[in-house]
Amino acid sequence: GNILRREITKSRPFGSSRIGQFLARTDSPRWQKVANSFSSFLHLPQIASLEPDAARALGQFSGVLNLSGIKKLEPAAASALASGKGALVLYGLEELPPDVAAGLSSAAVLGLAGLKTLSADSATGLIGGSVNSINLSGLEVITPEVASILSRFEGRQLTFDGVREMSIDVAKTLSESRATNLEFSNLRDVSVPVAEQLAR
Repeated sequence: GNILRREITKSRPFGSSRIGQFLARTDSPRWQKVANSFSSFLHLPQIASLEPDAARALGQFSGVLNLSGIKKLEPAAASALASGKGALVLYGLEELPPDVAAGLSSAAVLGLAGLKTLSADSATGLIGGSVNSINLSGLEVITPEVASILSRFEGRQLTFDGVREMSIDVAKTLSESRATNLEFSNLRDVSVPVAEQLAR
């Protein structure tokens, strides 16, 4: 029906969302690979809440599922959404309790760029599943405790584009991360000791 509408056309295969249009236009090999991996978008920005059954149905979508209108999730809905093999974009989430984090940790790719804070317990929940990539670009500060937990993440990528400065201790801890890629696109100032730690 009209409630769940795929914004997928031949001329705009990634939909009309900002994320979709970026993937459609980008020349970056890394992002083109993402675009090729997820050839379809389901863009549902007006949905503010989900019952577990609806979340389970949406979770089967194998492309990029954008539900950035959701500000709060119940644990059952989080687990249901993350049950599929697609990318889950939840940029509207303003809080992440540990049980919700644990539920989301089974998503293949997880976008949580709206979170401003991340507790140690929630970080532990996030890395406890099979998630392969987590975007935490809403975080401006990474505490040493959270950095220590995230360093145990065994997926491919952690993105921290909101971080603009970093302590030596956090740099040292994250440099020991098991993740293949660490991204800090807006890190503006790197001291020699921080640079040495990140380059280890």
